[in-house]
Amino acid sequence: MINWILIAILVVVIFLLLKFKEIRHKLGFIVILFFLLFLGLSFWNVYKANDLDLNTFDGVMTAGKLYFSWLGNLFINAKQVTGYIVDQDWGIGKTNASDESANKSIEDDVLAAVRNSMNNSNSSALNNSISNDTNSS
Repeated sequence: MINWILIAILVVVIFLLLKFKEIRHKLGFIVILFFLLFLGLSFWNVYKANDLDLNTFDGVMTAGKLYFSWLGNLFINAKQVTGYIVDQDWGIGKTNASDESANKSIEDDVLAAVRNSMNNSNSSALNNSISNDTNSS
């Protein structure tokens, strides 16, 4: 309970400090707020997952070591995922003769289908207008 009160006091103090700088520092306040929320929630996650004792100095040291180890692993995993994504062959800017001929064939098929649908819609529209003219007379 005391931890939540300390966090609330810290947020209020930061808010008051940044509020004096007015509107131009609202972005800074939001960034700091999200950073503090991230730190608080991530520490709480490590605390709950490892059932740490924060009443002793050794417990605090263990909690700090576990938290910074977790935080370091988070950045290492983010780096690995980003590297994996960058190393993927997305096929952008890739040109092969077989790919170009396949793409040309697909383009020809699409153009033919569009032309057929346009011809069919024009002829059906013409047929509809003719049938409407004959029905009305």
